[in-house]
Amino acid sequence: MSRMLSIFLFVLSTYTGVTQPISTDVPVALTVTRSVSVPLNTLQLFDKAMESYKWTFGKEPGAQLIRSDRESGIIEAIARVNFRSDQLSMREESMGVIGYKILINTHAGECTVLVTEFIHKGNHGTNRAAIDLGLLTISTAPIDPPIRMAHSNLVKLYSNAKESANDRVLKVMQDFCSRIRVGNE
Repeated sequence: MSRMLSIFLFVLSTYTGVTQPISTDVPVALTVTRSVSVPLNTLQLFDKAMESYKWTFGKEPGAQLIRSDRESGIIEAIARVNFRSDQLSMREESMGVIGYKILINTHAGECTVLVTEFIHKGNHGTNRAAIDLGLLTISTAPIDPPIRMAHSNLVKLYSNAKESANDRVLKVMQDFCSRIRVGNE
């Protein structure tokens, strides 16, 4: 009986020791995060975060508060960045908006801001079909690339969209964190 048990354990240990390769083609969404520490309790910090939200993310185009839960310290919202490409190729078709999701989480002494799910929607009012880049990821090209663009132009456009969204969100996030810190240092 003990011999069977030892064989079973040996087989089990060798089977569980086999690792699966990590897939590199799984898209990872572009995400921007920042955390700020202030000497406030959860409720005070939540109130301060709500006030800061109204003057920063709340002023962005398309800003909409989705959820605000004071007890759990969570604020969820959406907004967008108006986008116009720097390159001339397909400028009118790719001009549009990059929508994003905002998650603000407050705990005693710390407020964390997470901005993710950047989704590009092109100009659907053009004579030619719009260019939608879709979910912006950390990769160099979109998940589902438009077929009407050369790869080099697509990579430049994709990089331009990510840079534009990232720059704007970082600016607003910096303003948000500055408003949280005001009067608490």
